[in-house]
Amino acid sequence: AGVVVRLGRKVIRLTPPMPVRSVIGDSYWSIRARSPRYQIELEGDGTALPPHVLPVPLPADRRNVDTDFEHLGGVLHCTVKESGRVIFSGTSHLAGLEVGSRPPG
Repeated sequence: AGVVVRLGRKVIRLTPPMPVRSVIGDSYWSIRARSPRYQIELEGDGTALPPHVLPVPLPADRRNVDTDFEHLGGVLHCTVKESGRVIFSGTSHLAGLEVGSRPPG
């Protein structure tokens, strides 16, 4: 897992071996990534509206299963720090937040 953020012309990639931690619930996402230079925090909240349930196709079984839950009206807050100083802090009320799982089998 990793986090990539673009701020203007600057692209910050925090991917392994940089630590990325996440806590994900039914309607809440918290992702934190850091390197010696950057810290990125993403907080997502999907509690304002119920999730849309999208079908996931199982072609071999010729059926769909409902294992993809999308909060299309979620809120996402992003904070980016460089050397401990906040260089970006912003919130979007148009976030698409997803909890999906692979069907068994």
